[in-house]
Amino acid sequence: WIIPATRPWRRPDGQLAGVIVAAVDPAYLAKTWALNDNDDHAAVTLFRRDAILLARSPHVDDAMGKSFAEAVLFKQLSSERPVGTFQTRSIVDGVQRVFSYRTLSAYPDFLISVGRSNDEIVAAWSRYLWVAAIAWILTSLALGSAFFWLVRVWKRRSQSEAALSASQERLLSVTEHVFDALIISDQNGTIFDFNKSAQRIFGYSADEAVGQSLRIVKPAHRDVGA
Repeated sequence: WIIPATRPWRRPDGQLAGVIVAAVDPAYLAKTWALNDNDDHAAVTLFRRDAILLARSPHVDDAMGKSFAEAVLFKQLSSERPVGTFQTRSIVDGVQRVFSYRTLSAYPDFLISVGRSNDEIVAAWSRYLWVAAIAWILTSLALGSAFFWLVRVWKRRSQSEAALSASQERLLSVTEHVFDALIISDQNGTIFDFNKSAQRIFGYSADEAVGQSLRIVKPAHRDVGA
């Protein structure tokens, strides 16, 4: 089998001087679009617009040059639908496939059809679903771990804050019953507790003293009574 590609050879005045014919081996074309995957039932076919099969990968000698006008492809092919997809059993080898076809924009008298077997499509989807499922599981585990970690951190922090608050309350309760003046400040010297004895000795109320600097308790700053 060969595919003859012809071109008229004309004289300068337009008269036909001859015909140039190039013979193309269909196997040569098959190599240009062979699918590089594991689908043994994949098929790529080149048709003329009049439904004549010109080349196919994998090559089937008996199908070369035959008309496939009764095929589903040519029954739904029209100028309004130069691209399409359908599912059917191949007339060439009887394999059930999903086919996609397209008229070649640069050469509208030709169209190409690509068919993939149902088994390979299902297998591809299965692989995709497995990958998606594994990714979802790993993501869920990561999010779950992060959530429980945050919960533990939050609980520890809440417990620490509760313990600190209880300690502060116990400390403040003790300071209120100490006879001597007891003033508690932070590292910057800002007062945050001023017990009753301090109020009596230094003459400031707790509301006046809390938030002020320790310097207010110096005797020189204010006259106080006994």
